Amino acid sequence: MHHEEDDLNLLEKMGYEGRDMEVGRKGQFGAVLLFVSLAVVTVACWAFIGLIDRTNTFSQPPRVVAERKVTPPKEYPVVQTGVTAKMDMVELRKLEEEKTTKLGWVDKDKGVAQVPVETAIKIVAERGLPTRPGAKAGTP
Repeated sequence: MHHEEDDLNLLEKMGYEGRDMEVGRKGQFGAVLLFVSLAVVTVACWAFIGLIDRTNTFSQPPRVVAERKVTPPKEYPVVQTGVTAKMDMVELRKLEEEKTTKLGWVDKDKGVAQVPVETAIKIVAERGLPTRPGAKAGTP
């Protein structure tokens, strides 16, 4: 079984001191001096930065509000709010639904028609996929 006493005895045999160091008044004074000096340095840095900021502000020309643009140019994308994004998604879903369920001619002269997805799946399931003349099985 391992005991802490055995470790302390081993350390004393090796020449290490077995008791804690007492800090006393000198240690307490050193700690207080450290914290006070850190506080003084912090206040001095804060005052120096405030002084520099004031001098830079006076040397800069006044800003003209008329030069600012409120909105970006039209060619730049605009960040959407949650409301406009939701409305855009609703409209997108309506267009998708219309495209996937509508039956009609795309180009009647060329014989191109638009068929609902469900109907197209049934037609392909019944007839199979179209192939090129002379195509071998397994080749695109």
